[in-house]
Amino acid sequence: MDEKALAQSILELVGGPSNVEGVTHCASRLRFTLKDAGRADADKLKATEGILGVVEKGGQLQVVIGPTVETVYTPLVGLLDASAPQAPEEPTPAEKDHRSVMARIFDYISGALTPLLPIFAGAGILTAVLIILAGLGVCPADSGQFAVWYAAGHAIFYFLPIFVGFYAAKKLGVTPLVGAIIGAALLEPNFTALQTGDPKSFFSIPIVAVDYSATIVPSLLAVWVTSFLERFLNAHLAKNLRSFLVPAIDLAVMVPLTALVLGPIGNAVANGAGAAINYLVSANMVVAGIVMGGFWGLLVIFGVHWAIIPIILANLNANGGDPIFALAAASVFACLGVSFGVFLRTKDKDYKTLVGSYLISGILSGVNEPLIYGVIMRYRKLIPMVVVAGAIGGAVGGIGNVQLIVFNFLVNVFTLASFAPIGWFLAEAAVSFVIALVLVLAFGFESKGDAAEQRAEQTATKAA
Repeated sequence: MDEKALAQSILELVGGPSNVEGVTHCASRLRFTLKDAGRADADKLKATEGILGVVEKGGQLQVVIGPTVETVYTPLVGLLDASAPQAPEEPTPAEKDHRSVMARIFDYISGALTPLLPIFAGAGILTAVLIILAGLGVCPADSGQFAVWYAAGHAIFYFLPIFVGFYAAKKLGVTPLVGAIIGAALLEPNFTALQTGDPKSFFSIPIVAVDYSATIVPSLLAVWVTSFLERFLNAHLAKNLRSFLVPAIDLAVMVPLTALVLGPIGNAVANGAGAAINYLVSANMVVAGIVMGGFWGLLVIFGVHWAIIPIILANLNANGGDPIFALAAASVFACLGVSFGVFLRTKDKDYKTLVGSYLISGILSGVNEPLIYGVIMRYRKLIPMVVVAGAIGGAVGGIGNVQLIVFNFLVNVFTLASFAPIGWFLAEAAVSFVIALVLVLAFGFESKGDAAEQRAEQTATKAA
């Protein structure tokens, strides 16, 4: 099935264009926000050729495609645009409120962050390669070429409030450039200069000097409040004045409000969340490694692993290193290990080829959803193997105090230099991979339930 046909099938099975409130994509999934989730046919979606799995989580219907998700997303958006009415109606209050508050929060954060993940990966790879070149003396750290390439890899993270503000605004229907400019104001030289020298005030209100580079929460909060302000202004200002008065008032109100209230609150919230999860790390790195290495895969299965990004970035910004993702990486290698075991043991030549392609993609790109949904979730016996192998590997990483020193959210051959000490990280990776592989080779990967399901599928295919 070609990409356009697959997009058409997916659109029909989620309830048609009229049922789609919004759609985004990450590295491997289409993420639908539906007006009525009951109209989607998850079973038929799972059975459709080209779809690796379906996850319903956080008010979203997530259709797992794999690394080629962009080639399906583009025609899908074209189909949605073509079917859109000339004057779209406002959703009814019931349609707006059908999801829980937590589901809306996850959907909002996801919509603001997922468009950035491919750029995060690309910038992380560039920076990792640059570190390797600097270590080999090919591109010394004090050279001009290092400075230029480092700027290319680091800019997305330093100016993160701008990009998050832009995509958060798009998600909430706010003028995107207003969201971006609010984030940019937090990094403007006159504002950042307030961090040094005598404390300043805004009409007698003290200004809390905070470094907002590489932060996420302040922009998310600011755009959320702006959505209410902009809605009010559009409802009460004359149409011929809105084009310039709405952004002017948005910025005049929201930049000071963000600097005085929302920014410090967001910074405190992010630091508090990081402190809570980092408490486990500081209390006992080995226990933290067991927990993160063993159960990271579950976060990926439910599609909520992106929620860890703010904590990772906060740790990198505050400490220059993050242990959380470094420990969680053990689960990634456990996933690769069990999948390689399936590749070696399976006698189905077509499935062996498919698993081999998933492995190559995982090793080179770090996108492991195809392995999770196409291998591990298919054979449920593999799930405890991933947990056990990841937990043991995570414990090894905890002993070695492994850290992520350059942000990346995908573990692949090009990003290994993002972790330190590299020797301990490689030991964590090797232990996770080898134990997972040995478990599959020793105990197999098919359970009775899996075998029965496959016999039923084969019988149905022959009957058809």
